[in-house]
Amino acid sequence: MRMNSRSLFLIVGGLVMTTMATAQSTISLKLTGVEGKNAYQQTILVQALEAEGYKVNLTLVGEISGSKIEAMLSSGEISATILGETDARSAKFLPVKVPMTNNLVGQRVLFIPKAAQKDYAGVKTLADFRKLGKVAGMGKTWADVGIWNANDLKVKGIDGDWKVLYKMIEAGNRGVDYLPRGAHEMIAELPQHPELALENHLVLVYQKDQILYVSPKEPQLVPIFEKALKKARTSGLIKKTVTQFYKAAFEPPIDVDSRTVIDLTLP
Repeated sequence: MRMNSRSLFLIVGGLVMTTMATAQSTISLKLTGVEGKNAYQQTILVQALEAEGYKVNLTLVGEISGSKIEAMLSSGEISATILGETDARSAKFLPVKVPMTNNLVGQRVLFIPKAAQKDYAGVKTLADFRKLGKVAGMGKTWADVGIWNANDLKVKGIDGDWKVLYKMIEAGNRGVDYLPRGAHEMIAELPQHPELALENHLVLVYQKDQILYVSPKEPQLVPIFEKALKKARTSGLIKKTVTQFYKAAFEPPIDVDSRTVIDLTLP
């Protein structure tokens, strides 16, 4: 079959446009975690993008903790990460203000010393909890620090690796009495720390979920994530994924729905 120059031009042009469209629909994403760990973040972000028609090339950079995550986000070593929303983070990074855990992260249960369980037994209200005079231990940059301060609760923020708090609480003489953790975080951490106890009847609740922060090195991802994650929320994908990955948060011994709720106000 013979082709004239116009037909050939149209065919070649179409192939070029198809190639460009394919390239534009592929997103390279660098996230913390390893295969099978930190899987909620990997799953919800990839599925939300795929639901919008994108192909995702995912690179996992390993398990990273503490302030190093924020340093890597600043430098572009990771593309995005889910964190508690703070003014400081929103000034440094690019926020996508879509609640990312169906507010499971806003339901805080407590690591305490094993001998301290009885101290919390009579607590029914925020005033009761405040009267205990207990000091929460947290990472200095956590959003919870401001929330605890706003509710006139004692808190000690530490620099560096916040995981030293497990040992500090176990010791009982290091100036911190308990470590609040999101119910979803407690699922993995409770079996890892048999030296501590899970306080058995309280859940401290605030209405401020974690959000996605995008690296300032990749601003083109912000509108893409905004559209994809808003749709993931309205379609029920975020709720479904939370239930899939964090089923144990609704079962004993965590069982947030059966606990006495202590409502916290936001700053």
